[in-house]
Amino acid sequence: MICLWLRARFFQLVTSGKLFTLKDDYIGVKTLNHLAHSKANAALTVISDNKARPPLRQTEYNDFLTENPGRNITFIHSASRTHDRYIVLDEGTKDMKVYHCGASSKDAGKKITTITRITDIDDYKNTIRMLLGNPPLVLR
Repeated sequence: MICLWLRARFFQLVTSGKLFTLKDDYIGVKTLNHLAHSKANAALTVISDNKARPPLRQTEYNDFLTENPGRNITFIHSASRTHDRYIVLDEGTKDMKVYHCGASSKDAGKKITTITRITDIDDYKNTIRMLLGNPPLVLR
């Protein structure tokens, strides 16, 4: 039951912001399935090194685009600059929120984990801006 609640919490976060940023080095098709629940006009960004085995592939992303018209994801290379996983809502606005995720998005709902809101986000703002300035992640 807790695992389902945590998956629901992830879905709630995905659908709540106009700007949704996910920092997770282990992305996969399940990550895309979660992001499909976003608002159609939301700006979706994934910052990742795409280390999952197997890694997310361009053909899987193309399938996502076909199945979810109006949704586009900007992929950015994280360059191994952070270890943990984060969800950032409405980055750069007065409504910005940052959450720490205990498990990878590709594993949401498999085991008990925690998604915790970080209230003191000043130190995170610069790191997030730095990550957003990294080069694009190229899916193969």
